[in-house]
Amino acid sequence: MAYCRWSSMDYQCDLYVYHGPRGIVIHVATSHPQFKGPLPPPIPLTKETLNEWLERDAKISEMLKEADHVPIGGPCDGKNWYDLSYPEAISVLESLKEAGYQFPESVINEIRAEAG
Repeated sequence: MAYCRWSSMDYQCDLYVYHGPRGIVIHVATSHPQFKGPLPPPIPLTKETLNEWLERDAKISEMLKEADHVPIGGPCDGKNWYDLSYPEAISVLESLKEAGYQFPESVINEIRAEAG
C-alpha cells in the first residue's frame, strides 16, 4: 500500500512512501516538475465530478510533458530507507518534513494510526 507517490499533490510530492514486504520504504526524489503555467483548480473526486476530475488529470498530464524538472536541493535528495518500523518511518518522515520536503500531511498520521 502506498502512503504517497511522486504523482501525489499534482506531482509536487517529493517522496514515494509505501509498505513493503518487511516494513515501510521511503524514497526521496532528486527533482520535481516545475510547471510552465498555473495548474487548473483542484476538483474533488466524487461520483458526480468524475468526468471533470479526469479532464483535469488529463490536462495536468499534458502540462507535465512540457514541465521542466528542477532539482529539489535538499540534504536527502535521492536517499532511500528500507524495512523501517512504524516509529523509524515516523522519525524519518518528520526529519524530511523539517528539511522542507513536500508530501501530504496525512502520511505521518496514517502511519501513526496503523502503529496503534
